[in-house]
Amino acid sequence: IYSSLVTNLQISGNHLTVGASTNSAISHVGSKALIEGNTIVCQTGATHTSAISCSGDDTVVCNNFIDGSSSTSNGIVLPTGYTNVSCHNNYIKATSSNAILSQNNVASVFIHDNKSAAGGAITLQASNLGWGNFVIGTTAGYIFDTIDPRVTTAGTNAASVVTVGGTQTLTNKTLTSP
Repeated sequence: IYSSLVTNLQISGNHLTVGASTNSAISHVGSKALIEGNTIVCQTGATHTSAISCSGDDTVVCNNFIDGSSSTSNGIVLPTGYTNVSCHNNYIKATSSNAILSQNNVASVFIHDNKSAAGGAITLQASNLGWGNFVIGTTAGYIFDTIDPRVTTAGTNAASVVTVGGTQTLTNKTLTSP
């Protein structure tokens, strides 16, 4: 499904089995889109850049089931240069790279309550940091069972995550040993 320069579009309730090599099963370019309730199965052997790619301001991608197989690079791609994008309650069964990829300069992105069964990462590319507001969350909090979450660059904001490596200044903190 491909739409270009369409505003106020809803793509819902589709069951797509994608066998041939394509860029995306659903590709939308335009503002104010709702992409929800779709089932996308990308068959093994065909290569896909993503199952869903949406480019546009004020876009919501929610309640989709994606079985990307090992030949799909990304479950959902939020391309460069858009604002107010919400990506929530999606189930991404398998991809070879990212469950969700938010590319450079996407501002005000809300990514929450998505599930990935095959270890797919949620990736925010480097220039996203400091360009806009990002909310990555879950209603149940974070439980890291078999992964090692990392912050590669120590922040300088009072609300930054404290890292083990590198140097950070801690103000008004009490450290206690066990």
